[in-house]
Amino acid sequence: KFTGLPSDADLLDRLNKGETPWVSKEQKNSLIDYYLHIIDALASIPKTYLTAILDTGEKMEAGMAAYVEENKSMFGITTTADGRLWTQGVFPLYDNLLHAIHGRGIETFILIFHLANVWENRRVVPGKVKASGKKILQRKSSLMLWLVKDSRNAYGEPAALLLKERMGKFIFENGR
Repeated sequence: KFTGLPSDADLLDRLNKGETPWVSKEQKNSLIDYYLHIIDALASIPKTYLTAILDTGEKMEAGMAAYVEENKSMFGITTTADGRLWTQGVFPLYDNLLHAIHGRGIETFILIFHLANVWENRRVVPGKVKASGKKILQRKSSLMLWLVKDSRNAYGEPAALLLKERMGKFIFENGR
């Protein structure tokens, strides 16, 4: 449906280096169309569903950045210096998106990101990775898992390393 989208690997490298995640106007427009498609899809989820899953978040995040850049005046952004595109545009957009999803009755929103390389002095640090996605998601999330291969699982099911857990405590009484 969306032609011209950059690969996830390209997006990850560009996003993590703080570069523009698109190369051409066609890619930028494709990312905006993808972001708007995700918004439409989330808005059309029947209220009977309690969970929504988006796999992967990199393209949505890049699409959000492209959308904000294309509509700077709507977000009150006069300059993109010092990361203002993200702090004044994308981060509030993320906040509003998460509130809107919850307001539709979706209790659990699973947003899947790949791992990203760690960069120092404009170079990849060999053998070091981190969770992709912007820090705002790490602050707002209740649970972050890193899925890894586990050879003990006969059918290839992954195991999970717990990166963050802020879930409520459940106490079961009377068999419930």
